[in-house]
Amino acid sequence: MTAIRSPRPAALLHPCIVAPHRASPRAFGALALALVAGAPFSADAYVLKAPWRGDSLPQGAFLRTGGHVGYNCPGDECAVDMHPIRYDATAGKWTRSKTLPEIDPLGEYDDYVGWRMPFYSPVDGEVIACERRIPEESLDGTAPPECVGLPGGDCASGGNFLIIRTFDDHLFYIAHLGADTIPEHLCPLPATDPLPPVTVPASFRACAIPDPDDLWAGVRLDLRLDLKGIPFPTVLAGDLIGRFGNSGGTDEPHVHFSISEYQEDGQGAMCSKDVVYEFAEAWSQDYTGTVSSSAAGWDPLDAASPLFDGTKYLMWGDPQGPRMDSLDIEEGTRPALALTPGGGVAAFRNAAGKLEVVGFNIDTNDAFDLGVGDESFSATELDLARIGSGRHAVAAIRDQDTRLTLVPYFVQTDGDVVRGTTRTETTPGMSLVKLTRSPVHDGVVAAIKNSQGKISVINYATSVVGETISLTRQPNSDESPDVIKDLDVAAITSGRLSGEPTVFKGVVTVERGNDDLVRLRSWQIGSTGTPVDLVDTELVLEREFDTAFTVQDVDVTVTGSGGRDFIVVSSVTTGGTLRVQSWEISSTGQIGRVEQVDSVASVDGTYLAGLSSARVDLKDAVVAARLSTGALTMISFHVDPAGALRRVGTRDEGGVAATAIDGRSSEDDVVALVPTASASELRLIHYRTNYSSTH
Repeated sequence: MTAIRSPRPAALLHPCIVAPHRASPRAFGALALALVAGAPFSADAYVLKAPWRGDSLPQGAFLRTGGHVGYNCPGDECAVDMHPIRYDATAGKWTRSKTLPEIDPLGEYDDYVGWRMPFYSPVDGEVIACERRIPEESLDGTAPPECVGLPGGDCASGGNFLIIRTFDDHLFYIAHLGADTIPEHLCPLPATDPLPPVTVPASFRACAIPDPDDLWAGVRLDLRLDLKGIPFPTVLAGDLIGRFGNSGGTDEPHVHFSISEYQEDGQGAMCSKDVVYEFAEAWSQDYTGTVSSSAAGWDPLDAASPLFDGTKYLMWGDPQGPRMDSLDIEEGTRPALALTPGGGVAAFRNAAGKLEVVGFNIDTNDAFDLGVGDESFSATELDLARIGSGRHAVAAIRDQDTRLTLVPYFVQTDGDVVRGTTRTETTPGMSLVKLTRSPVHDGVVAAIKNSQGKISVINYATSVVGETISLTRQPNSDESPDVIKDLDVAAITSGRLSGEPTVFKGVVTVERGNDDLVRLRSWQIGSTGTPVDLVDTELVLEREFDTAFTVQDVDVTVTGSGGRDFIVVSSVTTGGTLRVQSWEISSTGQIGRVEQVDSVASVDGTYLAGLSSARVDLKDAVVAARLSTGALTMISFHVDPAGALRRVGTRDEGGVAATAIDGRSSEDDVVALVPTASASELRLIHYRTNYSSTH
């Protein structure tokens, strides 16, 4: 049979095997080709994201590991086994059971904490070998009937597995996954393909790479997709790759994975050798059998040293870490939030229907310290934005006469706010307002739904005298041609395509039109703050079929690295799907879609209106959304230097009625301001984050 190469043959790992991950060719380019062509391997730990997320397990449950039996890394054994566990407060110990202090070893699979928990690819690549059809082992250790008649009396010891070859010549291997839980498009084996036996001829695993320590092993020939005439499926980081199970040679349900270096031996054999690896955007904490985890005990993993040294660890696989503090403020609605270097400013409509603004600091213990706030004018709509890079902010409201009113606040070092000189526009009929920082000077940009139902974009400069801030409206605002229902706005400071020497400065707006379709617009702001000009308008289309879609909510933020801004547009479709797209913007303000990720919360309900999004770190964005169950979910998306979009983590919380979030990349944290669903009590919540600077 002729091997199918895509683009070159891949290699499989030792007893258990993992499948490569599909990748967008655009996302890799010349660097990826150079790596595949044979760049030398680094002796440092290989860094990857954890292959599960914070929402993979129930609240309070984690994965535990101490390595693998015979762990010797670097050396001949760098794999790890992981077991989902939770802390039973009544018994005062950790357990693998969902409900009992001890797991019943002969009970039901569903009794295990992590049964059918989802796993996600930590890498972009291609699946070179896989199996997905092996039944679960019996809990008493006996092989399933379908495997008993095979050579060796059992199916392959790795059970259901994937081997993913990355584009820098490494293999990611995950094994013992549940029967029929690996997506068929990642492991497209025909029904007539025989199940793989545990015993195979030695020639099936031969590798001719010379090695004095004999650490290289060949991939089993009977597991390679190319030798079955199947092209290698591509997979992207963040794609679902399977669920927790008990297939293959296991004595209890667990998951097994490793990273290995990949080479070919010159005779077409795919060879692998285990390497040291470390997780980024994850957390660890020492495990003891009788002590629960603590919020302050989580250490960020940053690949500084090998993790597994025989110590048992609890693992949390998510860039969004533990809740460090929460503080109830008072009853309120319409939350808005702007973080500053030392803390932030919260704005909301209080129980009296007035704008209330509260400043806060975040101390060295990650706790909130509220300052003295300010209650001002009656408000039906409001938003908030920081002024430049400092600690001051501006609130914008729709007052009782339906006019746009802006209220600047000087924020003292202790978090107290001092109201500045209020500015009210003369034209009534404004119904919606969104604010962002000005991209060209200290100030803010307001995007409003004006009296004609269209978008007006207005730039304001600020000046500070003592502790008094005042605003000046810059001349020459601009207006969109279409009537809208909803909108959001974000600042652009480095809009350019790769290789362009100059940058676009302005804002982007996203709108839900009267037809419920989504439009994205770019607006240029002159270097002196004027004029404001509408430059480009794009109808937002679904990526696969290039068709328009209707929505119930929209939001926008901007992130990026390497001197390029990328636009992150999030929307909740009328069917309850969260749709997130990345867009690029040229130096002339032309915008174009790059990628799309859909999230369907089928287990936890559908998504509802009430989106909020924010930039975190240099390359990531967090989208906060409400579910029909009342829960708040915050989902992290990574945007790479080419604009490729990957879902990288999720943090869930209790019931909320709305949400506002913001992030501080310099402090590695995220803050949410949410009115609780039960009492409408506004709550500030502070989370640590661990976003990788390189992933």
